[in-house]
Amino acid sequence: MNLYLELYCYRDITLKPGDFICIDCQDDRQFTSAWSGKDEYQIRARLAAGRRIAGFGRSRIYSTTPLFEAEESQPVTVTDFSSLAFHLSTNICLTPSSLTRLFFLRIIFGKHQTVDIALDGTDAIIDWPSRGHFLITLPRT
Repeated sequence: MNLYLELYCYRDITLKPGDFICIDCQDDRQFTSAWSGKDEYQIRARLAAGRRIAGFGRSRIYSTTPLFEAEESQPVTVTDFSSLAFHLSTNICLTPSSLTRLFFLRIIFGKHQTVDIALDGTDAIIDWPSRGHFLITLPRT
């Protein structure tokens, strides 16, 4: 099965040059480089609520305007997994409360079925080792 994992904005957000989101994903407790992603913004831009701000499985640098939303994720082929964990580092938000207020995760199964996951709900566990660094676990994906 192909999965697309993407981070979306709950509200309008203004990005400035140097803003970034890096994602290192784990599948069954192993880091998987194919799932890692980085979105770096070298421009001032405003993303509207409901727009994609980061994706898994690719690295992108945005340096031209206008910017409507981040590029879509690359598909990841998965046979079976019971949980998913990823390390997210960013300078856009530094605390769990700001992370959960700004972003939600969207999982797209085979480009047809989507599931939105609130990061402050029971479907996500957030560990906060330091400012701007979050370990997010989805125990039942």
